[in-house]
Amino acid sequence: MKKIDVDQDFRGFLYTPSYENEVVVLFGMLLQDLDNRYVIDQYWGSFPDCLARRDGEQIGIEFEVNSTDFTKHKHDQKPNLHRCKLIVCWENGWKTNKKQFRGHEIEILELKEAIKQKGLSLIHLNKPKYEERRIWDEKSFFAELRKNVDDTVFDRMMQIYGICRSCQQFEVSPGEGAKKASIRVGIIRWQEKNIGDPHPIQLYADGTVVVVYKGLPKELEEELRRRTGQPKGAWPSHHMKQEETFNNIKKMLEWIAEVSK
Repeated sequence: MKKIDVDQDFRGFLYTPSYENEVVVLFGMLLQDLDNRYVIDQYWGSFPDCLARRDGEQIGIEFEVNSTDFTKHKHDQKPNLHRCKLIVCWENGWKTNKKQFRGHEIEILELKEAIKQKGLSLIHLNKPKYEERRIWDEKSFFAELRKNVDDTVFDRMMQIYGICRSCQQFEVSPGEGAKKASIRVGIIRWQEKNIGDPHPIQLYADGTVVVVYKGLPKELEEELRRRTGQPKGAWPSHHMKQEETFNNIKKMLEWIAEVSK
């Protein structure tokens, strides 16, 4: 890895943000410098990502790398769209500070422009760490999967995806990232109740299914671990090369679908 020299007094990002969580961190670093006064009430990661007070007004905030990711992630179609008042992004692809969705107006705060206006030095290299930040839709995901796994694993991943896609209780979204192709799956009922990660099921193009237990109620986590055969503390990744693992994941998804009706 090439060494990059950084001034010993510099504090900030080595590269421009490439992930939503990096936008969240940058927003936190800027709170003392923004024109509006923000008080964070709660960050839960489910749409909208954050509940805050801006100059005393309660608002919902959604974080995106580019403002246009808001529609790519289909947030404009969410039933609780009205709760979101502000998109905080690294870069604003819409080039307007307000946007209408189904008659609901949402403001846009571009952190790149805020840093420029304030004359702040928070980004060392004005470029992303990776050459390309990809949105992995169904076509590109399965093309990548085909390169990496044999026919048996490919077929099993197709079946897992089919269960998620056909179930009304699940919300399937494109994955993001420069290196690893993925598909994200949310459970609508859990999202409405702010339970756990907004995408607790994640499919990767190396033939694995990841179950995110973080933030789940203890009883629910224990039940999911029992059904997947995964002890507590184990890395939550399941490779579909094992038939037993494949069957466990299928049954777990079917159980989630049934209890989430």
